[in-house]
Amino acid sequence: MTDNDVIFCFVRQIGKVSLCPISISVATLYDKDQVNNSYSKASLDRECSKCGLSLLKFTDEELNVSDDAPNVSWERYAYITVNSKKKLTLVRYSGNYGCKEKFELQQTYFQRTKVSIHVSVIYRHAILEVDGIESLPDIPCIITERFFVISPDEKHDQFFTQKVQTHVKEYLDSIRYDVKVIHEFTDGCPVQYKSRNCFGMLTDICSKHGYELFIRNYFETSHAKGPQDAAGGFLKNQVDMAVFRGNEIIQSAADFFKYCGKHLKDTKSLYCKRRIFRYVESIDRDTISFKPVPGIRSLHQVFSSLDDANLTVRLFKADACPETLKKDTTDDWGVTYVKGSKVVRGLYFDQTKKLLSYKLLDKKHFNSIISIASVIYISPTLQCSTHGTLSLLETTHLDILLVLDEMEGAQ
Repeated sequence: MTDNDVIFCFVRQIGKVSLCPISISVATLYDKDQVNNSYSKASLDRECSKCGLSLLKFTDEELNVSDDAPNVSWERYAYITVNSKKKLTLVRYSGNYGCKEKFELQQTYFQRTKVSIHVSVIYRHAILEVDGIESLPDIPCIITERFFVISPDEKHDQFFTQKVQTHVKEYLDSIRYDVKVIHEFTDGCPVQYKSRNCFGMLTDICSKHGYELFIRNYFETSHAKGPQDAAGGFLKNQVDMAVFRGNEIIQSAADFFKYCGKHLKDTKSLYCKRRIFRYVESIDRDTISFKPVPGIRSLHQVFSSLDDANLTVRLFKADACPETLKKDTTDDWGVTYVKGSKVVRGLYFDQTKKLLSYKLLDKKHFNSIISIASVIYISPTLQCSTHGTLSLLETTHLDILLVLDEMEGAQ
């Protein structure tokens, strides 16, 4: 590869992640420093006389204290209308199950094999071929399913969660349930659902699974108890009873999965149609890290949408052959790639006002890195001038458009 070789790289923001902060306490603070985007120490210590509830803004209806004022009733949950294109899920990890024996030695009590259990409670519209009843616009019928992912992998992180989302999508495709909008409710565990890396990995969930909108809602602290907890507890209790009665020997995650798939698929509950089980032996954990998100603890909702307006195409001049990073590396754009990532080093071009004309970006970003997965077209014939500019041939431009059309058609 010579210095004049140019890789035409397809670079786009596949999804748009938006954050919704909700904090009443912040609204009662005064004297915010616009330069540093922070409040004074006196305000934070509540020693400022201008801070307080007087800063809260209410509507006229909220301030109405007359006898004619309407009554206000508080709901524990936010109710969402689930139409035929939507799906609502409650998700969380159930505590790891420790494999037991009917008669066990004392030392084995502290050396039990652990089994990871991820629980998803799915609410969707009924399908005639699957459920024996069809949900109609005038007569909706909501089906509740409990979806379990069982694995020997004890690391409960965003990669595990991403694997669960893939299995849920595969299940919905298998029953031909066309879902466009996902509403997900979960707790605020930073490792699993609420961190910069969790948010970053949601950017491509819509394009990856064909959703139009993915919404993740977070319960308040200590308010995430629900049917997903009871579902995980029931599973572990039934397995324990089978072991103590001597009916089963369960010493691994695979044994746990086989027992559940054989004996616990059907339910007697009026509120749960069926239980679905999936087994994951191992999880791939190879991705980039993302920049910190300020005020992450006060966020109550994050949503990812497929936004074609964010699609951009750029030229990238490769200075060397593709390589596998031997350590975590951050380029001049502030993007960090983890050890083991396959990347290409080089420089970005930006489009000029002239049609099909490009120019190298400033040298402040001399060390630029891209993942080889983002490369969709390579042209070894393009020549860069001494001024850092080049012009794209019409035939090359059409070839690139053809590749983009094929990518859109494949999604």
